[in-house]
Amino acid sequence: MTGGSKRQNIQKRIDNKKGKRKKQKLDWYKRNAANINYHRRNKIQDYSQTDNALRKRYIRQTQAEAKKRRTEYQRKWRSKRKNKVSDIEIASFPNRMKKLRALKKMKSSLPKTPTKRAATIAAYFENHKSPVVQSVRKKLISNNDSREDMVLLEAVMCDIKENLKLKKKKRSHEARIEMNSITTTISGESVSKSRCKVKLAKKLGVPVRTIAKGYIIRSQISHADESCFKYTTRKTRKDAISEELKRKIYDFWCAPDNSHPSGNKNDVKRVRTGFKSYTSHTVQVLRKKIYTKQP
Repeated sequence: MTGGSKRQNIQKRIDNKKGKRKKQKLDWYKRNAANINYHRRNKIQDYSQTDNALRKRYIRQTQAEAKKRRTEYQRKWRSKRKNKVSDIEIASFPNRMKKLRALKKMKSSLPKTPTKRAATIAAYFENHKSPVVQSVRKKLISNNDSREDMVLLEAVMCDIKENLKLKKKKRSHEARIEMNSITTTISGESVSKSRCKVKLAKKLGVPVRTIAKGYIIRSQISHADESCFKYTTRKTRKDAISEELKRKIYDFWCAPDNSHPSGNKNDVKRVRTGFKSYTSHTVQVLRKKIYTKQP
Protein backbone atom coordinates (compact mmCIF):
# COMPACT_ATOMS: atom_id res chain seq x y z
CA MET A 1 0.00 0.00 0.00
CA THR A 2 1.43 3.28 -1.03
CA GLY A 3 1.49 6.53 0.95
CA GLY A 4 -1.17 8.09 -1.31
CA SER A 5 -3.73 5.35 -0.62
CA LYS A 6 -3.20 5.66 3.18
CA ARG A 7 -3.82 9.38 3.01
CA GLN A 8 -7.01 8.81 0.99
CA ASN A 9 -8.32 6.26 3.51
CA ILE A 10 -7.68 8.67 6.43
CA GLN A 11 -9.49 11.49 4.63
CA LYS A 12 -12.42 9.15 3.85
CA ARG A 13 -12.78 8.15 7.54
CA ILE A 14 -12.75 11.87 8.54
CA ASP A 15 -15.45 12.70 5.99
CA ASN A 16 -17.59 9.76 7.19
CA LYS A 17 -17.35 10.96 10.79
CA LYS A 18 -18.33 14.53 9.78
CA GLY A 19 -21.29 13.23 7.78
CA LYS A 20 -22.52 11.08 10.68
CA ARG A 21 -22.21 13.99 13.12
CA LYS A 22 -24.13 16.28 10.77
CA LYS A 23 -26.86 13.68 10.36
CA GLN A 24 -27.13 13.24 14.14
CA LYS A 25 -27.54 17.02 14.62
CA LEU A 26 -30.23 17.18 11.93
CA ASP A 27 -32.17 14.24 13.45
CA TRP A 28 -32.00 15.80 16.90
CA TYR A 29 -33.26 19.16 15.57
CA LYS A 30 -36.19 17.46 13.81
CA ARG A 31 -37.19 15.69 17.04
CA ASN A 32 -36.95 18.86 19.17
CA ALA A 33 -37.99 21.58 16.64
CA ALA A 34 -41.30 22.33 18.37
CA ASN A 35 -39.66 22.85 21.78
CA ILE A 36 -36.88 25.03 20.29
CA ASN A 37 -39.35 27.38 18.52
CA TYR A 38 -41.51 27.58 21.62
CA HIS A 39 -38.59 28.66 23.80
CA ARG A 40 -37.49 31.21 21.19
CA ARG A 41 -40.94 32.82 21.08
CA ASN A 42 -41.16 32.96 24.87
CA LYS A 43 -37.71 34.52 25.01
CA ILE A 44 -38.76 37.30 22.59
CA GLN A 45 -41.97 37.93 24.50
CA ASP A 46 -40.12 37.98 27.80
CA TYR A 47 -37.54 40.51 26.47
CA SER A 48 -40.26 42.91 25.34
CA GLN A 49 -41.42 43.18 28.94
CA THR A 50 -38.00 43.56 30.53
CA ASP A 51 -36.84 46.79 32.22
CA ASN A 52 -34.25 47.43 29.52
CA ALA A 53 -36.82 47.16 26.71
CA LEU A 54 -39.34 49.35 28.57
CA ARG A 55 -36.67 51.97 29.27
CA LYS A 56 -35.61 52.13 25.61
CA ARG A 57 -39.23 52.36 24.53
CA TYR A 58 -39.83 55.25 26.96
CA ILE A 59 -36.70 57.08 25.72
CA ARG A 60 -37.79 56.78 22.08
CA GLN A 61 -41.27 58.03 22.92
CA THR A 62 -39.99 61.05 24.87
CA GLN A 63 -37.55 61.92 22.06
CA ALA A 64 -40.34 61.77 19.47
CA GLU A 65 -42.57 64.01 21.59
CA ALA A 66 -39.75 66.53 22.12
CA LYS A 67 -39.04 66.62 18.38
CA LYS A 68 -42.75 67.18 17.67
CA ARG A 69 -42.93 70.06 20.18
CA ARG A 70 -39.77 71.60 18.71
CA THR A 71 -41.07 71.48 15.14
CA GLU A 72 -44.41 72.94 16.22
CA TYR A 73 -42.66 75.79 18.03
CA GLN A 74 -40.48 76.54 15.00
CA ARG A 75 -43.52 76.52 12.69
CA LYS A 76 -45.40 78.97 14.92
CA TRP A 77 -42.33 81.21 15.25
CA ARG A 78 -41.78 81.33 11.47
CA SER A 79 -45.44 82.08 10.77
CA LYS A 80 -45.45 84.83 13.40
CA ARG A 81 -42.29 86.37 11.96
CA LYS A 82 -43.70 86.21 8.45
CA ASN A 83 -46.94 87.94 9.41
CA LYS A 84 -45.21 90.57 11.53
CA VAL A 85 -45.04 94.04 10.00
CA SER A 86 -42.20 96.28 11.13
CA ASP A 87 -43.20 99.40 13.12
CA ILE A 88 -46.91 98.80 12.46
CA GLU A 89 -49.04 96.85 14.92
CA ILE A 90 -52.23 96.02 13.06
CA ALA A 91 -53.93 92.85 14.24
CA SER A 92 -55.22 90.60 11.47
CA PHE A 93 -58.46 88.65 11.66
CA PRO A 94 -58.03 84.98 12.59
CA ASN A 95 -60.70 83.90 10.10
CA ARG A 96 -63.00 85.34 7.43
CA MET A 97 -66.14 85.09 9.57
CA LYS A 98 -64.81 87.50 12.19
CA LYS A 99 -63.74 89.88 9.44
CA LEU A 100 -67.22 89.75 7.89
CA ARG A 101 -68.94 90.44 11.25
CA ALA A 102 -66.66 93.38 12.00
CA LEU A 103 -67.25 94.93 8.56
CA LYS A 104 -71.00 94.42 8.89
CA LYS A 105 -71.01 96.10 12.31
CA MET A 106 -69.01 99.03 10.96
CA LYS A 107 -71.32 99.45 7.93
CA SER A 108 -74.42 99.37 10.09
CA SER A 109 -73.01 102.16 12.29
CA LEU A 110 -72.21 104.39 9.28
CA PRO A 111 -74.80 106.61 7.55
CA LYS A 112 -76.96 105.13 4.81
CA THR A 113 -76.02 107.33 1.86
CA PRO A 114 -72.59 106.86 0.14
CA THR A 115 -71.69 110.57 0.29
CA LYS A 116 -72.27 110.76 4.05
CA ARG A 117 -70.32 107.54 4.56
CA ALA A 118 -67.37 108.93 2.59
CA ALA A 119 -67.55 112.22 4.52
CA THR A 120 -67.60 110.37 7.86
CA ILE A 121 -64.60 108.19 7.00
CA ALA A 122 -62.67 111.23 5.63
CA ALA A 123 -63.43 113.18 8.81
CA TYR A 124 -62.21 110.26 10.92
CA PHE A 125 -58.92 110.07 9.00
CA GLU A 126 -58.35 113.81 9.43
CA ASN A 127 -57.56 113.19 13.09
CA HIS A 128 -53.75 112.95 12.81
CA LYS A 129 -53.19 112.37 16.53
CA SER A 130 -55.11 109.10 16.60
CA PRO A 131 -52.71 106.07 16.74
CA VAL A 132 -55.15 104.01 14.69
CA VAL A 133 -55.14 106.56 11.87
CA GLN A 134 -51.34 106.78 11.96
CA SER A 135 -50.89 103.02 11.76
CA VAL A 136 -53.41 102.68 8.92
CA ARG A 137 -51.73 105.50 6.97
CA LYS A 138 -48.33 103.87 7.40
CA LYS A 139 -49.75 100.57 6.20
CA LEU A 140 -51.29 102.14 3.11
CA ILE A 141 -48.15 104.13 2.29
CA SER A 142 -45.93 101.06 2.68
CA ASN A 143 -48.20 99.02 0.40
CA ASN A 144 -48.18 101.75 -2.25
CA ASP A 145 -44.40 102.10 -2.03
CA SER A 146 -43.91 98.36 -2.35
CA ARG A 147 -46.14 98.26 -5.42
CA GLU A 148 -44.26 101.15 -7.02
CA ASP A 149 -40.93 99.50 -6.22
CA MET A 150 -42.06 96.25 -7.83
CA VAL A 151 -43.17 98.06 -10.98
CA LEU A 152 -39.87 99.94 -11.12
CA LEU A 153 -37.83 96.76 -10.63
CA GLU A 154 -39.76 94.96 -13.36
CA ALA A 155 -39.14 97.84 -15.80
CA VAL A 156 -35.40 97.96 -15.00
CA MET A 157 -35.04 94.18 -15.33
CA CYS A 158 -36.84 94.26 -18.69
CA ASP A 159 -34.50 96.97 -20.03
CA ILE A 160 -31.38 95.13 -18.83
CA LYS A 161 -32.64 91.88 -20.37
CA GLU A 162 -33.25 93.54 -23.76
CA ASN A 163 -29.83 95.20 -23.70
CA LEU A 164 -28.07 91.92 -22.87
CA LYS A 165 -30.02 90.16 -25.61
CA LEU A 166 -28.78 92.68 -28.17
CA LYS A 167 -25.18 92.51 -26.97
CA LYS A 168 -25.13 88.70 -27.03
CA LYS A 169 -25.80 88.65 -30.79
CA LYS A 170 -22.81 90.89 -31.51
CA ARG A 171 -19.46 89.12 -31.48
CA SER A 172 -17.19 92.16 -31.61
CA HIS A 173 -14.64 93.19 -29.02
CA GLU A 174 -16.59 96.37 -28.17
CA ALA A 175 -19.77 94.35 -27.54
CA ARG A 176 -17.83 92.06 -25.21
CA ILE A 177 -16.57 95.06 -23.25
CA GLU A 178 -20.10 96.47 -22.96
CA MET A 179 -21.38 93.05 -21.85
CA ASN A 180 -18.76 92.94 -19.10
CA SER A 181 -19.65 96.45 -17.97
CA ILE A 182 -23.34 95.51 -17.68
CA THR A 183 -22.69 92.27 -15.80
CA THR A 184 -20.33 93.99 -13.37
CA THR A 185 -22.98 96.57 -12.47
CA ILE A 186 -25.74 94.02 -11.76
CA SER A 187 -23.64 91.41 -9.91
CA GLY A 188 -22.30 92.90 -6.71
CA GLU A 189 -21.90 92.04 -3.04
CA SER A 190 -25.65 92.02 -2.35
CA VAL A 191 -26.30 89.38 -5.01
CA SER A 192 -23.43 87.27 -3.69
CA LYS A 193 -24.54 87.46 -0.05
CA SER A 194 -28.19 86.68 -0.82
CA ARG A 195 -27.11 83.75 -3.07
CA CYS A 196 -29.46 84.65 -5.89
CA LYS A 197 -27.12 84.41 -8.88
CA VAL A 198 -29.14 81.56 -10.40
CA LYS A 199 -32.43 83.44 -10.04
CA LEU A 200 -30.91 86.60 -11.50
CA ALA A 201 -29.51 84.65 -14.46
CA LYS A 202 -32.93 83.08 -15.12
CA LYS A 203 -34.60 86.49 -14.98
CA LEU A 204 -32.14 88.02 -17.43
CA GLY A 205 -31.98 84.97 -19.71
CA VAL A 206 -28.20 84.54 -19.49
CA PRO A 207 -26.01 81.68 -18.19
CA VAL A 208 -25.00 81.69 -14.53
CA ARG A 209 -21.34 81.83 -15.51
CA THR A 210 -21.95 85.26 -17.08
CA ILE A 211 -23.12 86.66 -13.73
CA ALA A 212 -20.24 84.91 -11.95
CA LYS A 213 -17.74 86.37 -14.43
CA GLY A 214 -19.14 89.87 -13.85
CA TYR A 215 -18.75 89.41 -10.10
CA ILE A 216 -15.13 88.29 -10.54
CA ILE A 217 -14.33 91.33 -12.68
CA ARG A 218 -16.05 93.62 -10.18
CA SER A 219 -14.20 92.10 -7.21
CA GLN A 220 -10.85 92.42 -8.99
CA ILE A 221 -11.15 96.07 -10.02
CA SER A 222 -13.82 97.53 -7.71
CA HIS A 223 -11.16 99.07 -5.47
CA ALA A 224 -9.43 100.83 -8.36
CA ASP A 225 -10.00 104.47 -9.28
CA GLU A 226 -10.56 103.73 -12.97
CA SER A 227 -13.81 102.30 -14.32
CA CYS A 228 -14.27 98.64 -15.21
CA PHE A 229 -15.03 99.64 -18.82
CA LYS A 230 -11.41 100.71 -19.28
CA TYR A 231 -9.84 97.75 -17.48
CA THR A 232 -11.69 95.07 -19.43
CA THR A 233 -9.95 95.98 -22.69
CA ARG A 234 -7.66 93.42 -24.25
CA LYS A 235 -4.11 93.28 -22.90
CA THR A 236 -1.35 94.58 -25.18
CA ARG A 237 2.40 94.20 -25.22
CA LYS A 238 4.65 96.93 -23.89
CA ASP A 239 6.35 97.39 -27.28
CA ALA A 240 3.07 97.42 -29.25
CA ILE A 241 2.60 100.03 -31.96
CA SER A 242 0.18 102.80 -31.03
CA GLU A 243 -2.95 103.55 -33.06
CA GLU A 244 -1.60 106.93 -34.19
CA LEU A 245 1.56 105.38 -35.60
CA LYS A 246 -0.48 102.69 -37.36
CA ARG A 247 -2.61 105.39 -38.97
CA LYS A 248 0.46 107.32 -40.15
CA ILE A 249 1.95 104.19 -41.73
CA TYR A 250 -1.34 103.41 -43.44
CA ASP A 251 -1.72 106.93 -44.81
CA PHE A 252 1.88 106.92 -46.04
CA TRP A 253 1.62 103.69 -48.02
CA CYS A 254 -1.84 104.55 -49.39
CA ALA A 255 -0.66 107.90 -50.71
CA PRO A 256 -0.77 108.22 -54.54
CA ASP A 257 2.99 108.75 -54.72
CA ASN A 258 3.74 105.44 -52.96
CA SER A 259 1.03 103.03 -54.21
CA HIS A 260 -1.97 102.73 -56.49
CA PRO A 261 -5.00 100.38 -56.55
CA SER A 262 -4.74 97.25 -58.66
CA GLY A 263 -6.85 97.09 -61.80
CA ASN A 264 -8.66 93.90 -60.72
CA LYS A 265 -11.99 94.55 -59.00
CA ASN A 266 -11.75 91.24 -57.08
CA ASP A 267 -8.57 92.34 -55.28
CA VAL A 268 -10.33 93.42 -52.10
CA LYS A 269 -9.22 92.73 -48.55
CA ARG A 270 -12.08 92.30 -46.05
CA VAL A 271 -11.81 92.10 -42.26
CA ARG A 272 -14.61 91.11 -39.91
CA THR A 273 -15.14 93.63 -37.10
CA GLY A 274 -18.33 92.27 -35.52
CA PHE A 275 -21.57 90.42 -36.07
CA LYS A 276 -22.42 90.97 -39.77
CA SER A 277 -20.09 93.98 -39.94
CA TYR A 278 -16.92 94.17 -42.05
CA THR A 279 -14.37 96.69 -43.27
CA SER A 280 -12.73 96.35 -46.67
CA HIS A 281 -10.22 98.13 -48.90
CA THR A 282 -8.68 97.49 -52.31
CA VAL A 283 -5.30 95.89 -52.73
CA GLN A 284 -2.59 98.52 -53.17
CA VAL A 285 0.36 98.00 -55.53
CA LEU A 286 3.56 99.72 -54.47
CA ARG A 287 5.22 102.07 -56.90
CA LYS A 288 8.84 101.38 -57.69
CA LYS A 289 10.97 104.49 -57.31
CA ILE A 290 14.50 104.94 -58.60
CA TYR A 291 16.66 107.11 -56.41
CA THR A 292 19.75 108.71 -57.90
CA LYS A 293 22.66 110.08 -56.01
CA GLN A 294 22.85 113.82 -55.87
CA PRO A 295 26.10 115.24 -57.21
